[in-house]
Amino acid sequence: HPSCIDLTLDMVPHIQAYAWQCTDCKTCAQCHDPADEDKMLFCDMCDRG
Repeated sequence: HPSCIDLTLDMVPHIQAYAWQCTDCKTCAQCHDPADEDKMLFCDMCDRG
């Protein structure tokens, strides 16, 4: 649920438009490797890494 992870209402349509990944499973959108959350940049609108 978007509200459980503090996503704003503006972000919901963006994450529903693609295969969204939770923080624990998120991979880099460029190289597809899992990365340390502290080293990955996240888009404020779509939450991709």
